[in-house]
Amino acid sequence: MRTYISYALIAVASGGIVWVASNWPVASAGASVPVETQMANGGPLIPGLCILSRQAVIDDSKIGKVANDRYRHMRDEVQSHFNAEQASISSEGQLLESQKETLSAADYQKRSRDLAKRLQDFRSDAADAGRALESTRQTVVARISADLRPIINAAYRQQHCGLLEARESILAGNTDMDITPIVVAGLDAKETTIDFKLARAAPAAAVTVQ
Repeated sequence: MRTYISYALIAVASGGIVWVASNWPVASAGASVPVETQMANGGPLIPGLCILSRQAVIDDSKIGKVANDRYRHMRDEVQSHFNAEQASISSEGQLLESQKETLSAADYQKRSRDLAKRLQDFRSDAADAGRALESTRQTVVARISADLRPIINAAYRQQHCGLLEARESILAGNTDMDITPIVVAGLDAKETTIDFKLARAAPAAAVTVQ
């Protein structure tokens, strides 16, 4: 099974946290053809036509695998923290409701306000975490992409390409036109590991009221 990472954008709805996944780090537009069926039907070589999968480069390269593993661990830690906090808030809310009849009106209102404040803080922190994860993803993507650019350019020249197409958009073709393995080897020769930390959350976009 091909290894890929998903990142989590965290939004808080009435039902709790919603984790929205997207491919890491090159998100494809729409459903892509499974790798196992791509480029499998052969056919004649088309002079000057080359094919490349940037997603496969990330998936198959050593630095991409390290980035995937590191990011997955980071994402899971964030998700575990908010899952635990969500469960705690839910339990506190259930306890408060079960004690409603035995509490004075003042005590019930105070605890309700405290719980509402805690939920508000939770939502804010979850949104910050989502932005931090996305900022981290973008930073790592940019770093690897910068290293990839000259390697792709070199492979393009060495293979005498006149046109480079995304492999994900090809239904079938001759695998000899696919320069993905060459680019993977070039990236592996350049670097094999990467280290990064969770970035600080980018400021939330301001909402303008008309």
